Amino acid sequence: MRNKDINGLLSWRPDSRHTVDLEVFYGRQGNIYTGDTQNTNTNDEVKRQLGDETNKIYRQSYSLTHRGDWNDKTNSLAYVQYEKTRNYRLLEGLAGGTEGAFNDPSRVNDGGFGTADLSTLTAHAEASHQFKAGSIEQYATVGMEWVGQELNDTSSDLAQRNPTRIPGVPTAYKPKSRANIYSVFAENNIYATDQTTVTPGLRFDYHDKHGSNWSPSLNLTHAVTDNWLFKAGIARAYKAPNLYQSNDGYTLYSLGNGCWGNTSSSTTGCFLQGNSDLKAETSINKELGIEYVGDGGLGASLTYFHNDYRNKVEAGRFAVDSFTALNKQQLILQWENIPKAVVSGLEGNLTWPVAPNWLWSTNFTYMIESKNKTTGEALSTIPKYTINTTLDWTVNADWSLRAKATFYGEQKPPKYDYYGQTLTGSATDKVSPYALFGLSTQYKINKRMHITAGVDNLFDKRLFRRGNAIGVNLGTPNYIYGAGAHTFNQPGRTFFLSLGGTF
Repeated sequence: MRNKDINGLLSWRPDSRHTVDLEVFYGRQGNIYTGDTQNTNTNDEVKRQLGDETNKIYRQSYSLTHRGDWNDKTNSLAYVQYEKTRNYRLLEGLAGGTEGAFNDPSRVNDGGFGTADLSTLTAHAEASHQFKAGSIEQYATVGMEWVGQELNDTSSDLAQRNPTRIPGVPTAYKPKSRANIYSVFAENNIYATDQTTVTPGLRFDYHDKHGSNWSPSLNLTHAVTDNWLFKAGIARAYKAPNLYQSNDGYTLYSLGNGCWGNTSSSTTGCFLQGNSDLKAETSINKELGIEYVGDGGLGASLTYFHNDYRNKVEAGRFAVDSFTALNKQQLILQWENIPKAVVSGLEGNLTWPVAPNWLWSTNFTYMIESKNKTTGEALSTIPKYTINTTLDWTVNADWSLRAKATFYGEQKPPKYDYYGQTLTGSATDKVSPYALFGLSTQYKINKRMHITAGVDNLFDKRLFRRGNAIGVNLGTPNYIYGAGAHTFNQPGRTFFLSLGGTF
């Protein structure tokens, strides 16, 4: 990958209470092709592309922000921001065993680049005011927001790109999709006593494709002693389907191996279509925690979280229609809402000044549960726990050193294949716990310049993707192409050097 970014911020203060910021960003990321085991590295077109940029992403954003301090009790924030991302990638096969292959002979537009453009315009305004209700101090915030998105993807038309490989696509492709979300929100910090703060909140969202939603919240912080804080909270969250999932004309295809409920990958294919009737995901998120704030920078916290999801969006498992083409039954599936899912776990951190100029910082996440309550399947393949720890040594005012480590717990694969059958063989392989270590240093050359250098993955721990999680059952007891949880690469040792300056 080659990444190039430039960002500029011009800040104007007409007086001591108001600030106007104009910010401009431009970035380009070029992804260098290194081969694809699915399509084999002996493919002539693959060999021609090795070492070249086959995917280029261009990003740009512009924002204008005003921050106002109107008096000692009232302030405001307002901004308008425009973002555009262009995904410019070499056209490739989309389905039926040709996905990812550059030179699919059945594709009409063989070769060349296609684009997918995403534009987002956001307008946001909020104001906060400190006041008293009786003898109780309060600090309230009210605001509103509008987000408009437009996606234009000219490279994902199944019927145009794979005409002989794929039977009649059931819907006409729609390259453009749009969405508008209008929101208003309010929150109030009520300082009920010197030890207790209660924060109720309410947000209303209206999505022009998926309707409206109310999201209330309530948080409590109580100082048990001067050093110990008790925290509790409950909130309803909201997430609308993305522009692909809600586009009736956006369609994926599998010759059969990716079709849930299929009993033979050689006899049945299926389409997965967007669904404009999807409901937005909602969740009830609960947290309960305790925090210690000690002297000299010592601190620790432990939080239990439990999130209950409703209408979480996943690929459908039951056909809504079917037809026969190429002597095969073609199922039509849609993105759908699953009734219930749950995510729960523990989060914690510890900050400890172990000696003068030495600081040890650690945080962790431990997953208790993450599953689809309907099927019992995990929502994703993630580590059972993740621990990040760093040790910082400030040698003097100009020089500092850091040692860091990240520990990952066991990662389990899916339980079932695309056909709803229990996985066996290599498709049940787990990723064992492993750790990564790093060292870095920073030196202040002068009051305006500093240099940073270091190494990540110090001991060159590597993991290699073996293929798809589930793989293919070729009539044997084992899913010989199944990778289980081995579906990602862990890059090896990396050195870095940076020079930074302010002016």
